[in-house]
Amino acid sequence: MINLKARRIVALTTAVIVALGLVSFFISYALGRVEMAAGIAAGAGIAAFEFDSTALLVATLLKSGSKVWWGALLGCKSLLVFGLVAVLILVLKTSGIGFMIGFSGLVLGMVVAGIYSIRGSKEAG
Repeated sequence: MINLKARRIVALTTAVIVALGLVSFFISYALGRVEMAAGIAAGAGIAAFEFDSTALLVATLLKSGSKVWWGALLGCKSLLVFGLVAVLILVLKTSGIGFMIGFSGLVLGMVVAGIYSIRGSKEAG
């Protein structure tokens, strides 16, 4: 039961990140800000990847007997994502403001998932 609720929360958060990214992307693109729209798409994609991969690794970490291995893998994954962000912004010259707009969907997604989680626990109790 808890596993199903956790999956729903992860799916809800990812859906909010993607939806906010799409809306922001199309608004920016319609306003003629193509570079910013590309940054928004990159930010939303990285945010969704970061959240989903972290959720998967933390769930595995909590179930596993070898917490050191999974913890190290989680740390390496985070460094890989930070490196990817650096390459996107510094090397590929992706719009930093656009990236932050897209990545900010992660915050809204977590807020919506938190509200969903609190609502679900009040109804169950």
